[in-house]
Amino acid sequence: MQSGLKKKICLDDRRRKIVLKHIRKFSAPTCFEWGCGMNTKYFLQQSDSITQWIAVEDNKEWYDYLNKEITDSRFQLILRPPSSDKTKDEWYQMENESPLRVGKYFREYIDIVSEIPTPDFILIDGRSRLQCLEKAHSCISDGGVVVMDDAHRISRNKKDWRPLMRKWKVDRITKKMFVFKKK
Repeated sequence: MQSGLKKKICLDDRRRKIVLKHIRKFSAPTCFEWGCGMNTKYFLQQSDSITQWIAVEDNKEWYDYLNKEITDSRFQLILRPPSSDKTKDEWYQMENESPLRVGKYFREYIDIVSEIPTPDFILIDGRSRLQCLEKAHSCISDGGVVVMDDAHRISRNKKDWRPLMRKWKVDRITKKMFVFKKK
């Protein structure tokens, strides 16, 4: 497995509990996730209200690993690699410098949410977060909630994020995690 791919749960215990609280609070039967991880297995184990969890992943090795590790029948993982081959560090740098540039490489990854049942809960923890949040606005169910991990990155490029942020009611839950609800 490529270095940098982690087999462990990536969210700390506090953030995992926050996500789980929102899943339970909204009795979210249909969940969607951009950027899947071992947290997904935990959420499925901890919430009976979930009837379907669909996730999209951009990395083939991580996709293969997760498909072996998460065997819950409610789980579906979709692979949508970027249109250009870059290292994890190159993508991270590009996202930090200009989040608007990244979206063009992840169109299929971003747009896959339009092809599934309307989600009640969305977790954004992967690539192209700005475009994923933009797409989530048109796809989330009425009353649904979006949680973004590493949302502190927004402050690095406020001018790119500002127009989109006006569409959401934002709750900063931790330094790194925000909850979004449609205005």
